[in-house]
Parts: sequence; structure tokens; C-alpha cells
Amino acid sequence: MMNDLSFEFVLERLEQQQEVWLLQADNGLFAMVETPDQSPLVPLWVMAEMAEQARTDDWATYQLTSMSLSELIGWLNELQNDGIQTGIVINDAVRVLPFEATQLQDILLDLIHRKDKS
Repeated sequence: MMNDLSFEFVLERLEQQQEVWLLQADNGLFAMVETPDQSPLVPLWVMAEMAEQARTDDWATYQLTSMSLSELIGWLNELQNDGIQTGIVINDAVRVLPFEATQLQDILLDLIHRKDKS
């Protein structure tokens, strides 16, 4: 089992790749988990290999798909309106750093602005 990814590594990876990975079912819906308080959460991976490893059990038939950060930023508005959280998966046991959609949106916008300045 891999060690937890550091938040700094996650930010660096997002800044470099400008994309995240998700698992998507044939019907177009994305894989979801529940937070400890039973709220829905969409897991996001910064490494395709880790997302691929999560394709087991209930997610075995899901397809690996990428989403650009700019597309994700727009989608986060919908998730916020629907009361759905997001989270960055930080290990191969699907341990997640949860974020309210607007929190993650702010982080991603900051990354994009930082990249634009360099």
C-alpha cells in the first residue's frame, strides 16, 4: 500500500497536469462515496494509476476518465448546488481529503492563476 500523498504533492500534481481523474459508470454517473455524516462525495484522483486501482468491487465496471481543471471548476458549482462534496484521494485505500465544492474551486482557481503568471 502506498503512503498518503501530501497536500503539497497533490497541489504540485494538479498544477502540472491541469486535470483530475474520476471513475464513470456507463450511465454517465460518477463514482461516489459517503462522508462519515452520510453526505455524498465525489472522489477525485490526481494520479490515473491510483484511480485505476480503485476499479474493484462496486466500481469494477466504471471507466477511468479525465477532467480538465477548468471543466472541474465549472462542475463544482453544480455539485455545490446539489449538496455534493468532493475529495482528493490520497492513497490507494481511497482515503479522501474532503472539500466543500467552493473550497476546492478556490484552490483550483489559485493554481490556475499561479500557472498563468509563470
